[in-house]
Amino acid sequence: MVIGDGVLTPAVSVLSAVSGIKLSMVNEQHQYVLLPVTCVILVALFALQHYGTHRVGFLFAPIVCVWLLTISIIGVYNMVRWNPQVYKALSPYYMYRFLQKTRPGGWLSLGGILLCVTGSEAMYADLGHFSHSSIAIAFTMVVYPSLILAYMGQAAYISRHHSFESNNNIGFYVSVPGLAVITVMIVTTCFMSLVIVLCWNKNIVFALSFLLFFGAIEAVYFSATLVKFHEGAWVPITLSLIFLMVMCVWHYGSTKKYEFDVENKVLVFLCVKSVSVPHVQPEERFLVGRIGLKQYRLYRVVVRYGYRDVQQDALEFEKDLVSSIAEFIRSGDTDKNGHLEGADSPYEMLSIVSKGLPFQEEDAELDGSSESSAHKETKLSSKSKRVRFVLPENAQVDNEVRAELHELTEAREAGMSFIMGRSHMKAKSGSNLIKRIAINIIYEFLMRNSRCPAYAANVPHVSTIEVGMVCQV
Repeated sequence: MVIGDGVLTPAVSVLSAVSGIKLSMVNEQHQYVLLPVTCVILVALFALQHYGTHRVGFLFAPIVCVWLLTISIIGVYNMVRWNPQVYKALSPYYMYRFLQKTRPGGWLSLGGILLCVTGSEAMYADLGHFSHSSIAIAFTMVVYPSLILAYMGQAAYISRHHSFESNNNIGFYVSVPGLAVITVMIVTTCFMSLVIVLCWNKNIVFALSFLLFFGAIEAVYFSATLVKFHEGAWVPITLSLIFLMVMCVWHYGSTKKYEFDVENKVLVFLCVKSVSVPHVQPEERFLVGRIGLKQYRLYRVVVRYGYRDVQQDALEFEKDLVSSIAEFIRSGDTDKNGHLEGADSPYEMLSIVSKGLPFQEEDAELDGSSESSAHKETKLSSKSKRVRFVLPENAQVDNEVRAELHELTEAREAGMSFIMGRSHMKAKSGSNLIKRIAINIIYEFLMRNSRCPAYAANVPHVSTIEVGMVCQV
């Protein structure tokens, strides 16, 4: 429903705004102009989003400010001109009187009233790019008063003009965005009650009170919009079912792929993992382990990023990767909790490397190595670049560790290559027709058109090898 709301709300909002052109046209010419103009505006708006929300906000901020000022002035004018007493409608008493007087008709009109809520909700969502204080100040001091003045001005005008043309497709504008929005609100209220109990650790009575109070109000609006299902409210329901089917197929294919990876383990050197937290601290980013015996010189590194972390470029990433492996070698095969890499466990133990072993790279060749009172340095020479790790003071480094660091520096000086995997899913022979369609057609189409991981853009293409495999599930 959230995606359905995102698909319909921009189109309906732009179309309703452009529909004012019909007032300046004659002979039904507007029907040939409204749809093309709306499409051009929508394409232009979505094309601008490619440049980032900060630039779009910088471009449209003056337009939105002028628009809010304009609707406020028009609203005040309509109130003064047509019905100065309309401000009394802010009292909940008149809402009760309205429903008491109109009864079923007033209940059905809640779908149209919800459209006002949709407008304010959309304006509030547009402020989501700013900080908490900026949103609170902008919405309470500018956006909300402007919308209230505009709606009261419309109410004042309607109170003196009761005749409307019948070709305005009012049912479409009311029910289509209304049902999607109110469904999202109900789901949000249910999830919020869970947050109150599970995250805020509040009393369950408080959560139930919140759910019953706001849920009852939203249920009334939901029932009013659901009555007009045949007038256009079926559109978001149909879209939500289509998106639900796509998500279920994607989840099913991803689950099968994961099961295949578990059953058919392959050697992984580097794994870039996105975790469900905004940020991962730098000292918790790298997890390093060993694969096989020491003499194999095979390591497993897991790099964790939060969903709001900015990933490093290839050069800085290589340096942090090498320094983390070097610190793992220097500190031994024991992590912070004392678990041994070779210990019996249902999974392979990794050590968290909070701070990598610093090293320096120099183009000039140096003769021999030197030690100071502050640092004991392991210096190695090469023809093109010299890499040397800076060891902590009084560090005890045996010959075996020094030899392993020597091989690591030689590998660093020789350059790094990246091997990236690309897997293709295929249903096993003998699978039923539904499974073959879901895996071979729909899931493969989604895989080919899904966005590549963010780290793939930072890997230098010159030193990248891509390996493909077919996973039969």
